[in-house]
Amino acid sequence: MGSRLLLLIILVTSFTLFTTPSVQACTFIFNHQRIEATLGTTGTVAVRVLIDHNDCTLEGGIDGMQFGWENVQVLATTPWKEVSKDLYERSFQVSLSNIGAGHFMIFKDCSREGYDELVLPIQVLAGGTIWDTAFNGKYPYTTPDEPDFIKSTFTIVGQDLINSELSINVPVAVPVTNNVNTEIAVYYRQKDDAKKAILIVGPDFYYRF
Repeated sequence: MGSRLLLLIILVTSFTLFTTPSVQACTFIFNHQRIEATLGTTGTVAVRVLIDHNDCTLEGGIDGMQFGWENVQVLATTPWKEVSKDLYERSFQVSLSNIGAGHFMIFKDCSREGYDELVLPIQVLAGGTIWDTAFNGKYPYTTPDEPDFIKSTFTIVGQDLINSELSINVPVAVPVTNNVNTEIAVYYRQKDDAKKAILIVGPDFYYRF
């Protein structure tokens, strides 16, 4: 209960509601001014787009908006929703994945108005309760059955973590440095004939699958 309360406090204080509009023809608005929180913290980044000119020429319309991020893992996203006339909203569930300065951004490039972007600064801090829990052998999420766990040094080959005992597949490629002298905490499940990672945690990264 204490860990959950602490995590809730982190989310409330670090993911404070804030609006920062861009100043171009399409107005971009994030629900935060900036984010600063510890590794593994999860929360929601929401963006609104006001299309304040007629006959938008962006290919695909609102679906032509593009996103980029660094030191952030996107866990889930919603489709665009028109919340009022010409005002659209989309949300992303994110986890802070790598220590250091990062960002989440929206951008577009259309034939009429040209390029426009809005960048949400993100600072990912070391440590924190959720990272400490996971790195030291306790799976930090509620699940009907506990996953298998190993903490070891690995060689990274493609999307596989390999040591002398076993090979564990990582579902998607992640920007993790291949340092064979650094221990990685890996939570995984057996699926068919392969071991599939569901959480990997290192000294400076945290990825969920």
